[in-house]
Amino acid sequence: MYLSFCIVTEGKRIKKTKLCIESIYKNLAGQNNYEIIVVGNNISKLAGKKIKLVEMFDSSNLIGKKRNLGVQKSNGDIIIHCDDDIILDIDWFEKFKQFNKKNKDWLICSNKILLPSGNRFWDRAIIYPNHKMVPYDYLSNEAVFYQTGGFSISKIDLFSKVSWVDEIPYYATEAGFKYNEDIDFSLKLKDLNINIDFDSNNKVWHFDYKYISNDHFINRCSEEEGRQKESREFKKLIENLKK
Repeated sequence: MYLSFCIVTEGKRIKKTKLCIESIYKNLAGQNNYEIIVVGNNISKLAGKKIKLVEMFDSSNLIGKKRNLGVQKSNGDIIIHCDDDIILDIDWFEKFKQFNKKNKDWLICSNKILLPSGNRFWDRAIIYPNHKMVPYDYLSNEAVFYQTGGFSISKIDLFSKVSWVDEIPYYATEAGFKYNEDIDFSLKLKDLNINIDFDSNNKVWHFDYKYISNDHFINRCSEEEGRQKESREFKKLIENLKK
C-alpha cells in the first residue's frame, strides 16, 4: 500500500497547510510508503521531505482540475485528496490500515470530518434539504449523500472510470442555489453505481472558521466571531496533536 496525499491550495493558508503536512508526517513516522503532492500556486514555502510541488496558477480556482492533476502525478495505489486546511487525527493511519484490511473491495471511502469544536462538518448541507444530498452521514445509512471534495480516499483504479470535472459546473435548484465540482463527481459515482464506503471509526479535522454546527444543521457565522472561535479551538487541538 503506497499512499499519495494530494493537497490542493491557493497558497493563502500556509500555516494551516503546514499543519496538514505535519499531521501526515506524524501519522506516517517511520514509513516510506507515501508521498505528498501539493497542487496549486504560491506553494514554494511548502517544500520539504517526501513533498512533490506541482505549480498550477489558477485565478478561477479550478479545484477539480487540481485534483485530476494530483492523480496524474501520483505514484500511489491509493490517493487521498484533501483541502489545505484538513488535519489528520493523531491515529488516522493506524485506523485506516484497519479499515483497508477489513474492506477489500472499496474504491472510494471517507471518514468523519469534524470541526475544531468536535461537531461534524456538513459541507453543502448548509443548504440541505434543497438539493437532497449531504456528505455521507455517519449517524445514519441513508443514501442521500455526496462525496465532499474536502477529504476523500480513493484507489487510483477509480480514476480509470471517473474523474473530477476540470471546469466549475453549477446545479441550480428551485430555491436558486448552485453547487460545483464535488456534486458533479458524486453524480458520476451514482450513475456508475459506485458505492462510497465509510469508516465511522476514523476522523480528520477541518479548520474553516466560516462554519459552525450543532450536529443537525450548519450555519455560517460572522467572520469576526468565526475567527475568534476557531482560534481558541485551533490552539487546543494543536496542543493535543503535539503530545
